[in-house]
Amino acid sequence: MRKNLNVGEIMTANIITCDLNDSIVSVAKKMAEHKIGFIVVVSNGKPVGVMSEGDLIREVLSKELDPKKVKAKQIYKSPVITISPNKSLLDASKLMAKNNIRRLIVMDKGKMVGVISSRDILQYAPYLIEILTERLHAERGEELIASYESQLVGICEVCGKWSDSLKLKNGLFVCEECYLSPSQTS
Repeated sequence: MRKNLNVGEIMTANIITCDLNDSIVSVAKKMAEHKIGFIVVVSNGKPVGVMSEGDLIREVLSKELDPKKVKAKQIYKSPVITISPNKSLLDASKLMAKNNIRRLIVMDKGKMVGVISSRDILQYAPYLIEILTERLHAERGEELIASYESQLVGICEVCGKWSDSLKLKNGLFVCEECYLSPSQTS
């Protein structure tokens, strides 16, 4: 059983960047072309800041500034919050929460190697719950897992409905209705 997933295993390695002197029109086109909502602002290949779609809206469009004239260097956000690819997803989550951000730049030996977002981490939440469940079974036994299960919320893996009280049955997290139904998870 694995103990942790690390940032490097789930980060996006394809980093889209813009230069400090790029116009906001250029930045927006690049974001649209790559279907992304976030871009890293670089100077001499080093990250100096970040910009999101929200920044473009708040700092340029809502102020009725001309996006052809406004440069990335005028609206980017800094400092760049970074994390090592060897850090755990829990470390990444804590760092995002502490800084009230949704993305971290992944740096390895002074080089930008990826980006990890809160969405990336959420995609692995079922896997992380599974690991936690296995740990609880192995380390503490059924009594503790029963206590933990009563606190799980999410989508039932059988019927697809939201539940405020998922329970583990035959290796699946299920709602109360599916848990009680012998035909649903047999």
